[in-house]
Amino acid sequence: MKDYFKQPITNEEQSKKFFHKLYLDNSLFHPEDDPRTVITYNRKTKVEKQLFTDEECDYLDQRLEEIFTYLDDPCGFILDSTSLWSDHYDYLEKNNLTYTL
Repeated sequence: MKDYFKQPITNEEQSKKFFHKLYLDNSLFHPEDDPRTVITYNRKTKVEKQLFTDEECDYLDQRLEEIFTYLDDPCGFILDSTSLWSDHYDYLEKNNLTYTL
């Protein structure tokens, strides 16, 4: 498990950094999605895999609740305000991966 999953988020800057860390770990997902339902699918090998463990999901639930306290629009932040989502999408494409919910 990533250490930052366990770190409480207490302000807007930490919220943004959290998404950036998810991006760096190739684990960025839409903040309105339940992390338990995020499955990676490798189009080449045809293998599905849950992106996060159950324990990680419990921590992610807590972090997302905190993020929604500090960011007015977390979805807008990752989709519109930065290149995080488009860069992450490019990573998925280059590695023959998709997310399914």
